[in-house]
Amino acid sequence: MKMPNFTTRLKTVSNHRYKIKFMEDGYPGKDLGETVACHPIYGVYVIRDYLFQFKKTKDINYQKAAMRVADAAIHRMESFKDTLVFWYKSNSAFNSMNRDYYSGLTQSYYAEVFAQLYASTNKEKYKDAAQKVYHSLKIPVTEGGVFHHSLYGPSIQEYPMEPNGYVLNGWLSAISSIKKYADIIQDKDATKFWNKNLNTLANLLPLYDAPQFANSRYTLNGSTTIKIQSTAGNMELQGIHLNVPGEGTFELLVDDKKNI
Repeated sequence: MKMPNFTTRLKTVSNHRYKIKFMEDGYPGKDLGETVACHPIYGVYVIRDYLFQFKKTKDINYQKAAMRVADAAIHRMESFKDTLVFWYKSNSAFNSMNRDYYSGLTQSYYAEVFAQLYASTNKEKYKDAAQKVYHSLKIPVTEGGVFHHSLYGPSIQEYPMEPNGYVLNGWLSAISSIKKYADIIQDKDATKFWNKNLNTLANLLPLYDAPQFANSRYTLNGSTTIKIQSTAGNMELQGIHLNVPGEGTFELLVDDKKNI
């Protein structure tokens, strides 16, 4: 199947950044020159684009193309604790970590576009996929998922961070997609879930303010240096931990020179 052209907007972004090139199964990969790599979020961008054009033109070819990309994305997802997950593999060009992980942002986007595709085609397989992807957002971080719960309430991790980062733009985008998914599928659990996330975000929102820089914070965690002074001449730091109330206890790295 020859895939239709993108909108001018996606075509421009693709030419300058995404470098989208379709793989044999119809999934939009990234052209890295000699190879085409699978970026988990690219399917979302292309499905959105084709559904937008189908709605605008009523040209069935756009709907068929959206289904082909969705089918390829679902095929590339893996079953994880009775859900569907598109993993960022540790050996891929898009994962700088030493382990596989999945993104709360990418998963929420897929829940939304699969729900939209279900509404467009009335095909149950897309509703089923949307629901399974949504439920991946409720797997706790401690079990390999993206659901984080603190004293402030629930949140969704855009990507693994320790302590949890509460990345503002990713979190907002994720719960916005969950709301759209919930409205289309009429999923009462998802409606409650995004509302609870919104309440958590509202409670934390003042912490993002950085008036001294006339700006706002991207995330609520980050690196800092702690200097400990002591009169002891033979002191050595070992096993230093930081307790963040409501978040947990985390081990601190000690400088190799151990200067005190």
